[in-house]
Amino acid sequence: IAYAMLFASGWIPPYYGSTKPTMSRGLLDPFCGAGTIAIEGAAMMAGQPPGRFLACPFHGTKWGDEERWKTLVRHATMDTQEEESNSTKISASDRNAGAIRASKGNAERADVLEKVTFEHQTLTGQKWFLKRKGPTLHVPQSVLICSNPPFGKRIRGKSGGTPVKILLALYQK
Repeated sequence: IAYAMLFASGWIPPYYGSTKPTMSRGLLDPFCGAGTIAIEGAAMMAGQPPGRFLACPFHGTKWGDEERWKTLVRHATMDTQEEESNSTKISASDRNAGAIRASKGNAERADVLEKVTFEHQTLTGQKWFLKRKGPTLHVPQSVLICSNPPFGKRIRGKSGGTPVKILLALYQK
């Protein structure tokens, strides 16, 4: 789903052979949670196909062909030009330190940890949004902001509170 969401929003990997660059020079997920969107964006830049960690379709049935699936995944994996993926900045942040630890672990398992910058940060503290007086911050010229922000019961927590009050507090600081 993250691959489809990024692709539909214009995050087109270089291996699609487009004659004009369609991919933003930066990708930001300010509410990264487990890091899925940023990790998938980095995997797309690295030429890794979606579904590469999933079991063969129809696994366990007479239609499931594990060897064929592994071959398809291997052939779908592209070698991208390292300079293209190095020039694209991918940043993910979350106000929850546990989410950042989980994101880093997920990125390491997906073999893209070195391609994503993870920060324990609130939305308003996200470095790409700050105006700086001093050393220049290397912010990409074009940035795609793509996120699945927290909502509803999932963020209510043990202390209760209405989702509206919790969301206002979450997004404002």
